[in-house]
Amino acid sequence: MATSLYVPSTTNANTLHERDATWPNVGKYHFVNCDDDITNSLTKVLTTLLHALNPALKDVQTSHSHPTGAYEIFFKDPTNAPFVATVIRNITAGPAMYPPGAHTTGSPTFICPKKGDMNVRSPDGRVGDAYTQCIESSTAARYLGPTPWIILCPVFFAQPALPPSDSCPTVNPHTNHFIRKIPADKTTAGSSVWQNQMWILFHEMVHYYLYAQPGYINFHPEVYNVNHAWALSAADSLRNSENFVFYAATVYANCTDWPVLLRENERELLAADRDGADVVDEDSDAVAGDAVEVSRAEFDDSAGAVNF
Repeated sequence: MATSLYVPSTTNANTLHERDATWPNVGKYHFVNCDDDITNSLTKVLTTLLHALNPALKDVQTSHSHPTGAYEIFFKDPTNAPFVATVIRNITAGPAMYPPGAHTTGSPTFICPKKGDMNVRSPDGRVGDAYTQCIESSTAARYLGPTPWIILCPVFFAQPALPPSDSCPTVNPHTNHFIRKIPADKTTAGSSVWQNQMWILFHEMVHYYLYAQPGYINFHPEVYNVNHAWALSAADSLRNSENFVFYAATVYANCTDWPVLLRENERELLAADRDGADVVDEDSDAVAGDAVEVSRAEFDDSAGAVNF
């Protein structure tokens, strides 16, 4: 059985949010089990993120009647703008939601796991120690649906805190694809946009607020490549967290280079073209680095998963 993560005398996981006042916070968001220097760094990153979402909120309000380039690429249908705005607005405010099947609720809470603290169910169904699963995988962060808990793995803290100034993806007009820029894009096209702590936090927070939407069905498998993301249908784009990341991040960075919008059958071909979609900038001779993943997993309460 996992040992106590926070308060040794507390064994009921449902009391998690009764102790919020004792935890460091930014607004309604809390950091738990994180060292002081990490908490200070996370505070700065999350504060920057919440301000960085203001341009996206303004952009999506405009897009309801006059879709902008970023909105057209990543969400397509202007009638869905109120939904997109609601998700982003919720993240800026941090209200507690009630995901279906939740055993506990509250605003998203970021947890820095230590070995033996808590068990979680991995995406492939294995139940195990959260910290050990972090170490054994390349996952940077995980949302544990249907709880409010977001696990921040050691890989997360190896990422830059904030996005670089030149994070905008570039389009190759001959292929109508975003180009994978090496070494800025270490893994897939567009990874230079999101492969930093600020937008990884946003990705996981989107999971939480999407998960809590009535009738929401998670999009699986998740799409992280920017070319695959913009090839999604309007309906699927609303269920893919990374579409929200690409949208908010490119608006924040004032990006202006967009592919030509495609018809539905052309988007399907683009989504299937995994080799062509991951175009490499041929002017670069650098080597791609290791992949960094973010994910949505399930909280497991079947085997002494957590003792708070």
